[in-house]
Amino acid sequence: MKHPKTLFICQGNVYRSRLAEAYLSSLRKDTREVKSAGIFPRRDVNGPIAWSALRLIKIHKLIPYMSRDWRPFNKEITEWAELIVFFEKENRVRGEELIHKKLNCLVWEVPDVPSSELLPGGEAQHIQETELGFQKIKMLVDDLFEKEK
Repeated sequence: MKHPKTLFICQGNVYRSRLAEAYLSSLRKDTREVKSAGIFPRRDVNGPIAWSALRLIKIHKLIPYMSRDWRPFNKEITEWAELIVFFEKENRVRGEELIHKKLNCLVWEVPDVPSSELLPGGEAQHIQETELGFQKIKMLVDDLFEKEK
């Protein structure tokens, strides 16, 4: 069965969409058919991916399936995709405004995790919240993958 070209979109393309991209690619064993992008891609996180996302990617042995850099959201990438998944309704609204087009897509409400400096529990709380977020992402991706069968 051919899987749809899937695009995951979040705010900065440094955490949620990158985790979903790597995890779904690992299930499909094909990194060419899954991409991620950010409405406002960020390089201000000390590299092309958040340290907490890279930590989870390493722990879950997803490094061979991760993209090496972030991608900006644009009209061309939406035209490549056959299935688009936004993380949060607000990102869908922003995305559609950016490309001046309504998109047929899914919206998964997986909130972004604030940086450790903004959390009362610091890095320990950040790690805990990113792990919980990844569990939710895995559950949603597993559901999506099962529906593709």
